[in-house]
Amino acid sequence: MKNDHSSDETLIGLVQRYSPSGQERNAVTWLVERMSSLGFSQSYIDQAGNAIGIIGKGPRQIVLLGHIDTVPGELPVHLEGDLLYGRGTVDAKGPLACFVEAAAVSGEK
Repeated sequence: MKNDHSSDETLIGLVQRYSPSGQERNAVTWLVERMSSLGFSQSYIDQAGNAIGIIGKGPRQIVLLGHIDTVPGELPVHLEGDLLYGRGTVDAKGPLACFVEAAAVSGEK
């Protein structure tokens, strides 16, 4: 199992990208590239503009669904100790980053 602070990079990378509703493309593009770098077998943007990542293969599928859009308004992204501040950190880029990292780790098995 990796322990290289990859999940920190995923969360910070998402939070640093401004993505209010209707303006998510930059964050989605970054997330697709991130999933590819984490070893997803497929990562792409679908026709609706969603980031799709596929890892592993087999008869059972698990779908993890989150959202990348935030309310409008930019906040400075910064760390204070172990706390990350920035738009979308909790709702819902944090959970989305967890999904991506968990899938990447499970795909290593």
